[in-house]
Amino acid sequence: MTIKIVLADDHRMFREAIRASLLAEGDFAILAEAGSGRETFAALQQAAADILVLDIALPDMSGIDVAQQVSRQYPRIGIVALSGYSDKLFIQEMFKAGAKGYVLKSAATTELLLSIRAVHQATASCATS
Repeated sequence: MTIKIVLADDHRMFREAIRASLLAEGDFAILAEAGSGRETFAALQQAAADILVLDIALPDMSGIDVAQQVSRQYPRIGIVALSGYSDKLFIQEMFKAGAKGYVLKSAATTELLLSIRAVHQATASCATS
């Protein structure tokens, strides 16, 4: 089964590196990329994503605000936060906003892969229950 992903991070080079790592796995499809909150919502309207990989620091709105809105508008999409912020407050706020996973940008790529798969599995099981 292919996991359909939207990547949202304001650093293009970082998105490109993540995209390449995910596509190398074979079971991921990148439906769209976004560099802002506004672009994220536009991408989600066009794509039937399973997972949103979301940075906390976007130029036009916080990832926490994006996560809150995505959770309300697209409850079947699993949100995995991918952030440079390791502060407990940011992590707690992302989970309160609806994220189901949180990976630090300093972590190994395998951590992101595991988180995406776990969130997808949990979200898919909730959708079928």
